[in-house]
Amino acid sequence: MERMAQLQRAILEGAAPLLLPGGRMLYVTCTLSREENEGVVSSFLENHRDLALEDLREEAPEWALNLIDDRGFFRSFPHIHGMDGFFAASFTKIK
Repeated sequence: MERMAQLQRAILEGAAPLLLPGGRMLYVTCTLSREENEGVVSSFLENHRDLALEDLREEAPEWALNLIDDRGFFRSFPHIHGMDGFFAASFTKIK
């Protein structure tokens, strides 16, 4: 798992400098692993004070609101939602 989390962080690190102020980046995985999901998001934000985590509930259509948790992360579970497991977090460049 750690190797995949390192790869995910490297992808975010490569994409972050391309954002202009106000630019948005969506981070999506097809895993249920907290290490690759919340863990990557948390460590990425620690190193990028110029990015803010957005609440996906503010953008989602009504039918998707039950797929977004109280921190604003999108998450689907195969045994609950009848689809593959996914995770998503949205960032906005603030500086």
